[in-house]
Amino acid sequence: MSPLSPRKQDFVIPFNVDVTGQAPREIQLEVSENGGRSWKLDSSADVRTKQFQFNAKSDGEYQFRLKTLDSQGRSFDNPGEPLRILVDTKKPEGKLVVGIDQRGVMQAEFDI
Repeated sequence: MSPLSPRKQDFVIPFNVDVTGQAPREIQLEVSENGGRSWKLDSSADVRTKQFQFNAKSDGEYQFRLKTLDSQGRSFDNPGEPLRILVDTKKPEGKLVVGIDQRGVMQAEFDI
């Protein structure tokens, strides 16, 4: 099941925090709309929320990464690759092409 609602551009991004050691003070969600060339802070959350709600402004590819802030306010990048989500709310278009070949056999092709 996709986290994206049908015909909507909002979805949930879940996260988990490693309970080993001191828990971070805050989790930050950063988003890139240009393939990771630039990032902006989208929202911040308490570690207990376990998720971010995101509303895409338009169709396209979004990349997400998390940062944690410790009790002194120091920022740490989350290891691993950014999460990539493609938002595509357009309905698919189909076309049925029917013809008869040289032998008189009907042929049909459906393109989406």
